Amino acid sequence: MDEILQVNIEKMKHTYEKMYKAYKWSANGLILHFSAMIYTIYDKPFDREEFQRVQSYVKKNVGMFSHYRATEFYSIPTLLLTKYKDPEAAFSTLVEYEQKIKEHGLKGTGVYIGMAANILLNCCESGQAEERIAKSMTLYKQIKAHHPWLTSSEDIPFTVLMTGLSKDVEEIVHEMELYYEKLQEVGFKKSGGLQTLSHILMMGTSDMDIKSKNCKEVYDFFAQHKIKLYTSQYGLLGFFALLGESRIQASKDTLEAYQYLLGQKKYKYIGKQMCMLLAMSLATHQHIGLQKKLIGETVLGLTVEALIAAQQAAVMAAIYAASPS
Repeated sequence: MDEILQVNIEKMKHTYEKMYKAYKWSANGLILHFSAMIYTIYDKPFDREEFQRVQSYVKKNVGMFSHYRATEFYSIPTLLLTKYKDPEAAFSTLVEYEQKIKEHGLKGTGVYIGMAANILLNCCESGQAEERIAKSMTLYKQIKAHHPWLTSSEDIPFTVLMTGLSKDVEEIVHEMELYYEKLQEVGFKKSGGLQTLSHILMMGTSDMDIKSKNCKEVYDFFAQHKIKLYTSQYGLLGFFALLGESRIQASKDTLEAYQYLLGQKKYKYIGKQMCMLLAMSLATHQHIGLQKKLIGETVLGLTVEALIAAQQAAVMAAIYAASPS
């Protein structure tokens, strides 16, 4: 296994053990695994005292039945602490963005509205937030008009993400439809997960045919090794495709990481699907970082922050799909 990947897996295991010891009776185990992975990719140690400080701030600043006090009570402090010097101020902005999203009519499951607000927090200048939210509403309505049975609140984070593209709404919808059709042509079946994948592929600059075929190539690679990818995981295939030639090594690294995790006591019981999500996340994030070093802050035609925000949204969506709470 790649040495850096091996080190990161050990860091993730260590962080998970610390978080599990602190929250094993109160937190969903899958969310703790997600949090440990986020701490790892940002190379930040888990500190229980600061974590509880942010949790306390969250509780004091949202309603009793807020999703931030339930589903996201562990994931949001993780995302804030690993990225922002002032996580409390960042959370206040996050809540403000969420309220604006709701005011513009983008309503649905709270956790996905929160993910959309987090994307704005990561990728948008404060003065542009209102404009992007309004554009997101228009975009979401048009996507839903094309796919009324597939489109749900799960798509909201990705509509917000796509408003960062320098394209108008009609152009985005048209191109997304072409991706959706092209992915079916190469062998994927219609599903909400395939729609998510078409959202992700919109972010790259390479040829549509090439990216679609790259997705199928990676999917087939894992299938050859008896790894089934569920439709909820399709979005992550997009990051392999966006890596271009690096997707081949990223796929091999993912396979090795996945096989290693399955052999670990704390991981073999969380299921193959979750182990695969963690392996895919660590491997693709590492290769995104390698491209950043070679090319700079703009990677594959978009900022690294946008790419990482998209990756986190795809992983969180897949985990929430697999999680009972």
